[in-house]
Amino acid sequence: MPHQIANQHKREVRQWLFAQFERVGAHHPQQKADTLFVWGEGLIVTAQTDQKTTATE
Repeated sequence: MPHQIANQHKREVRQWLFAQFERVGAHHPQQKADTLFVWGEGLIVTAQTDQKTTATE
């Protein structure tokens, strides 16, 4: 059940992002929404796994 709630939330976030890009007239709003969503997911995973990166890596 929790994974279903998480999946629903992710769908809603993606839809919201798309709506915001579409509202401002961005070119390729779906692509932009998907890219920003994946970037955000990466931030979450990095925070959860406490991965640290440096500029020299």
